[in-house]
Amino acid sequence: MKFPTAIVVLVLGSLEIGATTYVVDDDYTGAPASACEQPAGASYDSDLSSALSTAAGDSSTPHTIRICAGTYNEASTLAISDADFDNLSIEGALVGGAVNTDIDVMGGTADIFDVRRDNVTIRDIEITDGRFAIETNAAGTDLSVIGVVINDTSN
Repeated sequence: MKFPTAIVVLVLGSLEIGATTYVVDDDYTGAPASACEQPAGASYDSDLSSALSTAAGDSSTPHTIRICAGTYNEASTLAISDADFDNLSIEGALVGGAVNTDIDVMGGTADIFDVRRDNVTIRDIEITDGRFAIETNAAGTDLSVIGVVINDTSN
């Protein structure tokens, strides 16, 4: 079957040169196993804050941090302030069309994401018990929040 040349050009034109994907999986065993863990050339971690630290030292942009289905317990704010985080996408997992990535704030006193960079997208994540689920105080920050569920069970 032949495909029209225009379609091929559109697909090639959408590839991101220098883009980096980081995969976070709470039950990662050292070898990609699930569909979430499959992107070619991805870096893997079982801890979200470690993945952010690793990505902060990588000056290639854009970055994608894919968080596989599971529950992640965070005790401190995940700062998105490094200059390398312009054009960052943080993506949770959808299972059967429902958000299946839950980030729980231990103690309920931290923000989950403190965004201070441009062109940041946070999508398909459930946040439970953060003081502020997502905070941004930086002037001119371009932040997109898509499909994020925020639960406060502290009351």
